[in-house]
Amino acid sequence: MRSTPTGQPDHLNASSYRAAVFDEAGVPISLNVYTPALSTPQTILTLDGPVEIYTAVDTLRTVKFSVPQSGRYRIGFAPARQSGVDGSVLIAQPQVERDDGKAPVPYQSTDSAGLTAQSNCASSPQELRSRFTRRCETTAGKPGFGRCFYEANQTFVLDTQALSVNGTSLADKLAAENFNYRHVDLAVNLVGTGLRSCDENPTPDCYANGTLEYDIVHEANQVGIVGYDREARRFDFGEGAIRHGKALTAERYLTLPLSGADTSLLSGTGITKTELRGRPLDGRYRVRIYESPALRWSNLEDIQLMIRYRYWSRVTSPTP
Repeated sequence: MRSTPTGQPDHLNASSYRAAVFDEAGVPISLNVYTPALSTPQTILTLDGPVEIYTAVDTLRTVKFSVPQSGRYRIGFAPARQSGVDGSVLIAQPQVERDDGKAPVPYQSTDSAGLTAQSNCASSPQELRSRFTRRCETTAGKPGFGRCFYEANQTFVLDTQALSVNGTSLADKLAAENFNYRHVDLAVNLVGTGLRSCDENPTPDCYANGTLEYDIVHEANQVGIVGYDREARRFDFGEGAIRHGKALTAERYLTLPLSGADTSLLSGTGITKTELRGRPLDGRYRVRIYESPALRWSNLEDIQLMIRYRYWSRVTSPTP
């Protein structure tokens, strides 16, 4: 939109703008022209006389286009020239989504990888198990030798700025209004009645072991670390992991605060892991549960992470 000599928006001579989609050769495959919505002026009285103040009008525009083939495409915006003067226009929150015949969804911010976190927690044990895929790994030079496991098809996102996991609130689980949240140690509890059974392997080793093995991979590439000013700053912590940790199979949820029995379980050898110590809580996590003769996968009901963490808190200096 053009401006008047005083710097106010020129509503009487609003310039149009174009939104176009180009292929790799720069050939437009879609071109649309729009006119900005006019804001409503409000008059206020000042010492210098009445002044018109304009309020901005946010307008949602939708550009529909079809591409002939897979490839790289560019989206561009340009204000039109009017009376030899370059126009200007403010574009905010552009978003590309598949046209499924429904109205556009609200804007969703993405991370540096172009991914967005969504609330999509499993609503039942069956749905939870369906989000894992059974795979087997092989050892080079030893065909048929390796281990099988159930691995999550997707990562889950922990965001301390929003105090959420996959969009689900953690307000009652994390210490809100603090910053720089970091791992201290972590334990895993696999919930489910009869998740382990030694019926098919009645050996002393099976009966003496109440755990199952797991991996957790923590992807912390360009994650936001919340600072004193409540703003997130991006850092690259790379990838960290807990390999072949020992998960509890307590057949129940661990409670908060921890009971004496739960504390005793977590203090067992190899249960609480420190491999992620010092890494940020923020990031993407992927879980793998290893198969064993004692595992009864169909009895898995939930996966519980017990995370001990530290953080910085604000200190206000006394007024002199």
